[in-house]
Amino acid sequence: MISPAWAHRERVRKAEAAKAAKVALDAADKEAIKEMASGNEKFAVLLRAIEGECKRISDLPKGSARTDLKRNLIAIYLPVVKKYIDGDDEYENTVLTQVLVWLFDCGEIGEALKIAAVAIEQEQPMPSRFKSNVKTFVADSVMEWAKAQFDSGNSVEPYFGAMLADISDWSVHDDIKLKYVKLAADIAHKDGDIDKALELCIQAEEIAPGKSAFKSITNYKLRIKELSWLLTGARVLVILKIKCLIAGVFIRGSLVRCFLMLIAFH
Repeated sequence: MISPAWAHRERVRKAEAAKAAKVALDAADKEAIKEMASGNEKFAVLLRAIEGECKRISDLPKGSARTDLKRNLIAIYLPVVKKYIDGDDEYENTVLTQVLVWLFDCGEIGEALKIAAVAIEQEQPMPSRFKSNVKTFVADSVMEWAKAQFDSGNSVEPYFGAMLADISDWSVHDDIKLKYVKLAADIAHKDGDIDKALELCIQAEEIAPGKSAFKSITNYKLRIKELSWLLTGARVLVILKIKCLIAGVFIRGSLVRCFLMLIAFH
């Protein structure tokens, strides 16, 4: 049984640790905050501080003000997360997943995916206000970023391709997988790879029959036929021109004249 004196001593120790942690947070002392990655009392204060930071963000209007604050908070709390990752202890850590959210919000995709890999491996929970798990959140976030990049004419690599490969093995909703395959098809189409676009559309149809892009599949098939016809037509013209030259006819007029002369030649 714990003696009253010892219990009092523990209460004092915890109160002092919590007070020191709060002082560090109030002063935005990065080194002191980083030390909070371990230690139950300090970590509890850190969690409450993160909740307060989220409240500060939500009180601001959407836009650059929120983004600027999130960047400042990343600079403060990312070292905490990295210290946790480098340590030997593993425990439920929503500080890690909250920083993950801020990284995605600020477009720091590369750094976010590094943190996401740890969160997924440890099966960390998302902050309480999120209904999704880490995999779903990460897949949605990368998709949102990739779609914006594609619409702006920018490259979506290397992050989109890597995530497209990863989600095939993830337990995420088919709607998410469908979005990835359809965007991949759009990218292939834009790059002129109609065969690949068609292949991806058929894959989308297999993922979610009737929900994907049957119209796109039909359109791509028609486009392939059109390209095939154009290619065949181009070959015919080349052959006609060669035959005309062999016949000593230099094409100066219309293709009709050339064709009539070819008939006469044969």
